[in-house]
Amino acid sequence: MKKQFVINDLDILNAALELHPTLFSATHLVYAARKVGISYPLKGVEDLKPIFDKFPTFGSLEIKFEQARKFIPSKYFPVETEDELLVRALMAFSIGENSHTLDRKQNFHDDTEYEIIPGPSATHMNFDSLSVKGESHAN
Repeated sequence: MKKQFVINDLDILNAALELHPTLFSATHLVYAARKVGISYPLKGVEDLKPIFDKFPTFGSLEIKFEQARKFIPSKYFPVETEDELLVRALMAFSIGENSHTLDRKQNFHDDTEYEIIPGPSATHMNFDSLSVKGESHAN
């Protein structure tokens, strides 16, 4: 059974989000999408423009729409649900963070469209077949 947080747990959730600034920014973008009344499906990056027009700050990041466009690949669309928007926003903010890290470390600039390709998730793994040092953990 999946444990759901309740309103009294909001302080825990906020504290957890502050530990991961990229996730906090992505969560704030989804919050902003709700506030401006974004409807789904989102067909392209232009559908996100009203969010950036009204909410230029996401967590601690001030972002203009033209900046965001670089880190939101067209292949992220369509976005069918709010959950999908959260995942894609997290990937886009991660791309931006990684790009800016490269800029600072290597003075790296180009017009490349960056992307993160999601890898396999632990939710899709068959834990019964895992082994450690040759020992099977199958039931």
